Amino acid sequence: MVYETYQGKLLRERHREYVRVRLIASDILKALQRELRRNQLGSDNGQAKKGSKVATQHLQGLKWEMAVIDEPDEINAGCFPGGKIVVFTGLLDHLKTDAEIATILAHEVGHVVARHGAEKISNRMCFLFLRIILRILTGGPTTTINEICKYFLLDLPLCRRREKEADYIGLLLLASAGYDPRCAPQVYEKFDELGELGTSLLGYLTTHPSGKTRAQLLSQDKVMKEAIIIYKESCSRRDTKRRVWFLCGLWFFTLLCIILLCC
Repeated sequence: MVYETYQGKLLRERHREYVRVRLIASDILKALQRELRRNQLGSDNGQAKKGSKVATQHLQGLKWEMAVIDEPDEINAGCFPGGKIVVFTGLLDHLKTDAEIATILAHEVGHVVARHGAEKISNRMCFLFLRIILRILTGGPTTTINEICKYFLLDLPLCRRREKEADYIGLLLLASAGYDPRCAPQVYEKFDELGELGTSLLGYLTTHPSGKTRAQLLSQDKVMKEAIIIYKESCSRRDTKRRVWFLCGLWFFTLLCIILLCC
């Protein structure tokens, strides 16, 4: 639906901003696959391993897609069914570093990992059933009451819970991808500043926790320590790869010099 709406504003795959976002998203998705393999293969408990597999079964074979939409006034991003990640250039204008962009992308991937899309559909079906019951009991249309109840009993609390879950999952993915997780709280605090400027982000904030609240939750000692440990492991793994490539290159160069001297 979003693709069709903004069809003429999709950045081409060779566009600088698209390439940048795609590469960052690739880091996040590689981290996701790595964590999934580690969690499933590293469990000694057969039941736990089976449960982990069932919980992540919806991610198997998922074909992720990336789209960057040229809409400067839209400060937003989203992840839609089927692994479609959408980022608006209005958001990129306010996120200058790769780590800041990675924070948002990891958050959106977190929604998919937690199956929030399927949960949202299920909740709406339950509310539809309750609305039918309410209409039968009252004997007439209750549109206003329905909308008020839906917002305060369904949209507001459930959306905010989902956002907090996606923030936490995103923080761990961010760290696993090699981005410093300590930047995440700063990104969410920046959302509050943007909201105060009266931008289109105000609508986004109504069903989301405040940036300050999200930053405080992620900055909790236990949460941030967990992310920092993962981040350090990622940096160590990356440094090891660099050393291996350096030694391979040095070995090849030495071998080439020996061959040239012998000729």
